[in-house]
Amino acid sequence: MSDPDFKVVETKKYHPPTADQVGANNRAALAYLAIFATLALSVFGLYFILQSRAVSFITSPASARLDMVNPIMAPKYGNIYFLKPGKREVRLTAPGFQALSYQFDVTNEPDQKHVLNLEKKPGFLNLKVYADSELLSGASIYVDEKFIGLSHEPIKPIQAGQRTLKVSHPLFIDHSEKIEILGEGKTQELDISMVPSFANVTISSFPEGAKISVNGQMLGETPNTIKLGQGVHEMSLFLPRFEQNNIQVKVTANQDISVPVIKLTPKKGHLEIVSKPDNANLSVEGIYRGQSPLKLDLAPAEYNVTAIKAGYESLSKRISIESEGLSKMVFDLVPRHGYIKLLNLQRDATVLIDGEVYSGNHDRIRLLVKPHTLRIVQSGYSDFEKTVIPNPNLIQAINVPRITLAEARRNNLPKEIYTSLNNRLVRIDLGDFKMGAGRREPGRKANEIEKRVRLTRHFFLASKEISNADYKKYDPSHNSGTFGRAFLNDPETPVVNVSWESAILFCNWLSERDGIPKAYEKINGIWQMRERNDTGYRLPTEAEWSWAVRESKQIKRIFPWGDKMPPPNKFGNFADISARNAFGNIINDYDDTYRGPAPSGSFPANDLGIFDLAGNVSEWVHDIYSSEMVMNLLVDPIGPKKGGYRVIRGSSYTNGNFSPLRLTFRDYGRDPRADVGFRIARYLE
Repeated sequence: MSDPDFKVVETKKYHPPTADQVGANNRAALAYLAIFATLALSVFGLYFILQSRAVSFITSPASARLDMVNPIMAPKYGNIYFLKPGKREVRLTAPGFQALSYQFDVTNEPDQKHVLNLEKKPGFLNLKVYADSELLSGASIYVDEKFIGLSHEPIKPIQAGQRTLKVSHPLFIDHSEKIEILGEGKTQELDISMVPSFANVTISSFPEGAKISVNGQMLGETPNTIKLGQGVHEMSLFLPRFEQNNIQVKVTANQDISVPVIKLTPKKGHLEIVSKPDNANLSVEGIYRGQSPLKLDLAPAEYNVTAIKAGYESLSKRISIESEGLSKMVFDLVPRHGYIKLLNLQRDATVLIDGEVYSGNHDRIRLLVKPHTLRIVQSGYSDFEKTVIPNPNLIQAINVPRITLAEARRNNLPKEIYTSLNNRLVRIDLGDFKMGAGRREPGRKANEIEKRVRLTRHFFLASKEISNADYKKYDPSHNSGTFGRAFLNDPETPVVNVSWESAILFCNWLSERDGIPKAYEKINGIWQMRERNDTGYRLPTEAEWSWAVRESKQIKRIFPWGDKMPPPNKFGNFADISARNAFGNIINDYDDTYRGPAPSGSFPANDLGIFDLAGNVSEWVHDIYSSEMVMNLLVDPIGPKKGGYRVIRGSSYTNGNFSPLRLTFRDYGRDPRADVGFRIARYLE
C-alpha cells in the first residue's frame, strides 16, 4: 500500500568514539566545571567581602604571633583581618612573654582596631647580702614593701619592671634601692653590704642560769653577751622557783652596755593558819593580816606570827617559809574569864547576853574577857543595853536604870527641828497641869474655867509666830495692811489679818512642801485634824499653847512676868506710851518702842526658847471655842467637835488693860483681825 506521505528512514551503522574524542570531551567538561567553580567562588568571595569588617591588631611586642582561635574564614591583608560580625578570640604569643587569649566582638563598624600588650615573664634575682665581707643570713627581703623571703633562700620570681628593694635585719640599718627587673625568665645578680646597727649587751643575774627572752625570742642563759639592734627591747628572765623578771633595755648602735645584775625574787611560799576557836586576829611580823582561818603567800624567810582573840590569851609562834612550799600553823587559844553582877534588877526582867537569854545567878555572871552586849528587858520600861568587858581580877557591878517608855521616847526625840522655811520648832515635853484660872484670880473671865489636863505626847512648837515673809511664800497677794496708824506689812513682823481657815491652809501647804502628811481635812463642812497620829504641821491645841506659856512648870502666874503690873521694861510688845495716839488703853510708864507689831523675836524668849507668847499679836489655836465646865481629866484634848468660833490665845500690841494681859485670857473669832496671827506645831512621832 502506498502512501504518498510515507517516507522510509534508512538506518546508519554505529561507530564508537575514538580515544581522542573521549579525551576532548572530558577536557571540555572540566573546563566548564572550573569556569563554574571560579564563578561560584568569586560570587561567594564577593558576598563574604561585602559581609565582612576590617579588623586590625597592634601588638606589643610587634613580633608577637597572633593566631585566630577556630577561624571559619579570616582572610588577612597585612595586619588587617576580614571577619564577619560576631564573637571572636585570638591568641597572642611571643618568646619571654606571658601568652594572652583575647576575646572581642566584631561589630558593624567599618574599621576596628585592637591594641594588645603582652606582659613579660617574671625575672629572678640572685641576691647576696654581706656583713663585714661575710654572707649574712636571716635578712628579710621586701619588693615593693611585700615580703618575699629571707636572704640565701631559693630565689623567687619577681614581676618585671622597676621595683623597690628593701633588705632588713634587726642588727643592721635597713638597705633600700630601686632596681629594674628585666623579666623574661632571666636571672640577675645583686650584692648588698649591710651597715651595722647593734650593740653588745651583757646580762647577768643572781642567781645565775636564768633563761633570757628578748622580744619573745629565747637567746641563752645568764651570764651572757648578746647582740641587740638599736631601739627599746623587752627582756624577760626565767628561773625555776623564782618570779619572772621583766625589764626594758634601750640600745644605741655601736655603744656596748652592761645591764646591772638582776636580782631574782624567789617565788612565795604558802602558809595556812588556823585557830581554836576561829576568828582570831592574826599578825605577821607585827602587821595585821586578817582573821583565822587564813591563807597567806609569803616570801621565803622566817616569820613571827601572833594570834589575838578577845577573851583569850594571845599566842606567838615562829615559822620558816620555803619557796613554793606549803606550811601550816595551828593556835590553841586559852580562854580568860571575868565576872559581872547586875544591880537594881526587877524580878520580871529578862537578861540577854550577846542575844542569848541568861537565866543564872545575876550576882556572879561568868563571861569571857571581851566585849559583850548586855540587854535588859523590863515591862513598862525602856530596854537597857550596854557593852560590858569583864575584868578577870574583880567582879564588875552594873546598875540597871529604870527608864519609862515615855522618858525613852522623849530622850530619842531631837530638841528642835526646822521647816523648809527655816522656822525653828522647839520640843515641848509632856506633863499634867491645870488649864484656866481659879475663881478668885483677879480679872478672871467666865470662859476661863479651870480644867485638869494631861499631855501624853511630846510635841514641837514654833519658837516664833509666822511672819509676813513666810506667809507670802504661800499667798504672794496677801497684805496685812495697817491698824491705828501702825504699819502691819513689814516682812519680819507676824502676819495678821488672816482667818483661822487661812492659817490651817498655810499649815497644809507647808506640810506638802516639806513632804509630810497634811494635818487637816474637811469633814462634813468642818476642818478637822485627819488623825491624831498625823505628823503634819498644824495649829497648837489650846492645851499645848497653855502648857508652853506656863513654861511647862506648875507655876501659877497671873501675867507672863509675874503677878503685878506693870511688866518689866521691854518684856514684850504691848500697848505702851509709844502707841498712846493709836489705842485707847495703854500701859502707863512702859515703852517697848513699837507702835504696832515688832519683828518676831525682838523680845526675850521664855525658858523654853519661845518668843512672843505674850504680846506682839494674839494667836489662833486649833480648838473650837467653848466655855463648858468639864470635871474629868482631859487627855490630849483638841476641843469640841462642833462650834462656830475658834479660840484665840495671848495678848497683843493692842492690849494695855489688866485682864487681856493675863496668861489665862481667852478670846474667840473666825474672821481675820489686825491683832491676830498664828504659829505652827506638829508631832514628830
